Amino acid sequence: MALNRFRPIVHLGPIVTAVLYFCFAFLALDLTQGVDGIATVWPPSGILLAALLMTKRGRVPYYIAAAAVGSVAANLTADVSPGVAIILTIANMTESALASWLLRGRREPQPGFTQPAEIGRFCTAAVIAAGASACTATVGTLFSGGPQFAISWFLTDLLGMLLVTPLILMASDAVRNRNPDIAVRRRDLVLLLGLVTVVTTGVFMQSGYPVLFLPLVALLAATFWLGPIGAAAGVLIMAVIGTALTADGQGPIMLVHRDPGRMALFLQFYLLVMLGTALPLAALLATRNRLIREVGESNRLLRMAERTARLGHWSLDAVREKLMWSPEVFRLYGLPVGEVPGLEGAIAAYHPDDRARVAAFIEALTTSDDPGGSEFAFEARLVNPDGTVRHVVSHGHADRAPDGTLIALFGVVQDVSDRVRAAEALEAARAAAETAADTDQLTGLASRRRALRVLDEAMSAAQDGSQPLSVAIFDVDHFKQVNDQYGHLVGDEVLCRVAQAAVGASRHDDLVGRLGGEEFVLLLPGADEATAMAVAERVRSAIEASDRTAGARFTGEVPHVTISIGVALLDGVTDVSATQLLNRADRALYDAKRSGRNRMRLAA
Repeated sequence: MALNRFRPIVHLGPIVTAVLYFCFAFLALDLTQGVDGIATVWPPSGILLAALLMTKRGRVPYYIAAAAVGSVAANLTADVSPGVAIILTIANMTESALASWLLRGRREPQPGFTQPAEIGRFCTAAVIAAGASACTATVGTLFSGGPQFAISWFLTDLLGMLLVTPLILMASDAVRNRNPDIAVRRRDLVLLLGLVTVVTTGVFMQSGYPVLFLPLVALLAATFWLGPIGAAAGVLIMAVIGTALTADGQGPIMLVHRDPGRMALFLQFYLLVMLGTALPLAALLATRNRLIREVGESNRLLRMAERTARLGHWSLDAVREKLMWSPEVFRLYGLPVGEVPGLEGAIAAYHPDDRARVAAFIEALTTSDDPGGSEFAFEARLVNPDGTVRHVVSHGHADRAPDGTLIALFGVVQDVSDRVRAAEALEAARAAAETAADTDQLTGLASRRRALRVLDEAMSAAQDGSQPLSVAIFDVDHFKQVNDQYGHLVGDEVLCRVAQAAVGASRHDDLVGRLGGEEFVLLLPGADEATAMAVAERVRSAIEASDRTAGARFTGEVPHVTISIGVALLDGVTDVSATQLLNRADRALYDAKRSGRNRMRLAA
């Protein structure tokens, strides 16, 4: 448990940074081509800046201190006096710390070098930091090197940061798979960077021809195929080979000038041009690739959404009369994804009953010059090659020129077959429910609800056309005794027999309905007093004789029953509602019952 109280105070990162700083500083000083011991490229600055950008903020001082030890040791190894070594180290540490602060001071994200803005931000910070470092070194050495020393220091450290830091950061992202814009295949990396190496080596190993443009060709190839990591690695390879061979007295730069200082400045300018050409181009290519991926992902999600919603999009070029379909439109048409049929073929796929309407609709859109007629919608049926019928609805927009000329149609088409089938099923269910509500379930006659509704309609028609209308109400005499003596099942058979007989005895246009229990209603449109009484008598007689004419439906002992009927004629003055007319008929019914039953009475 006591061991858990101790925390490591030494981290591997600062030690590795110090070792790398020392090794590359020693190598750069050994290949020195500038004046006063200033190297052409100073990789240690790029290494330290990359380490500072990748580490946590609280560990930055450890890295700077470790790198400072490596810097002093490298300068002392190169026979630089201790005082100057310390001054140069302070200048280098100030440079990396300032660049890191500029890039991370406002909690900006680590540069990814895949967008032009990121490259611009990094280059700006590197220029400011290199300038501050050059000023520090120049002042610290008491201006012993003059302006050329400051310029050489500035370019050397600037190149170190611009060449090395991006490569380290991108390599770290590639290893961790943090940035898909810099992902490359190992084989491509080896081949293309090998090409840059071969071309650059060939160019700098000869001094007879000014062919410094040839490495740019190989660099652009690496940039195009590998992206930012190819650009950074390619320029770094050019810097290493160019510096080494130029230091050895070889290369086309010898054709420019023999002075070491001028050759170093020319090489630095050449490398800056290469980097300034390749890295922004790589960022633009990465941006293009990222946009292509985003568009591809958007299209994939769009296809998924269209597949789920069974909705496709289409467009019609009005000038060339050329159609464009999304994959889902092909599925709706029952066709394999491929070449889009012509406009006539697309219209021909609609149901014969809808085809002319769709053709007329499209024709109206394509010939109209009304700028306001831009939105459109229609519903029709598609017939697939296998005979499947799909109900589809199309919505869209007409793109027109300012003068109203149609440019193109853009729209979506959606399979609404399920919705149509659901609506049809709902309508069928509603109709069935309506029929059930309008039909008496026992007798099959019109229900009370339907009878009253038809009566209202008949009264309105009779009053508007001054036509006669009669209503009869009848019920079964002594029906309670039938139920008590024979049971309810026999009672139900009696009601069915009464209903059948009443329908058989009534006229074609008459309506027989059951009001409830053993009570029935007979609507007699167009019937005057004589006709109504004649029909009522025919119904009464038919029911009285029905026990002798009962069909196969009625089995066993069937009791003999009679009915009493009350008849009322529509009086346009008194009967202002169906209820009032029925009340008059009902009073006549009870008058018939009081008179001995099995008879009919006409309401007064």
